[in-house]
Amino acid sequence: MIQTVNLEEIKCKLIEKLSPSGWATKLRGFIQSSDFDAILETLYIEREQGRRFTPPLKDVFRAFEECPEKDLKVVIIGQDPYPHMNVADGIAFSCSRTGKPQPSLKFIFQEIERTVFQEWPSHQEPD
Repeated sequence: MIQTVNLEEIKCKLIEKLSPSGWATKLRGFIQSSDFDAILETLYIEREQGRRFTPPLKDVFRAFEECPEKDLKVVIIGQDPYPHMNVADGIAFSCSRTGKPQPSLKFIFQEIERTVFQEWPSHQEPD
């Protein structure tokens, strides 16, 4: 374990951040688990060794912060994360940091257009 990282403090802050959206009660058991400790330790070690990953650790649970548990309607799971630094922001397929849809998001829009909006030809696909 990295001695400079206070896992309990990190977990408490995360639970605090997830409380307003209702996810803290759903995820508390996992966040307090030794499995989650191992994940945090691995991510911090990777970061300390200069390895980079996206989104930044502080944004990994952003989707849970932004979407209240009671409002969740659909979960979309993607196969390929954004491979470039400073693109992923913690929201699946978001492009808020670049302002331009990434290829994965373009493919999703194309499939929505093809399968859902066939009867609405005026629907415009994003650039």
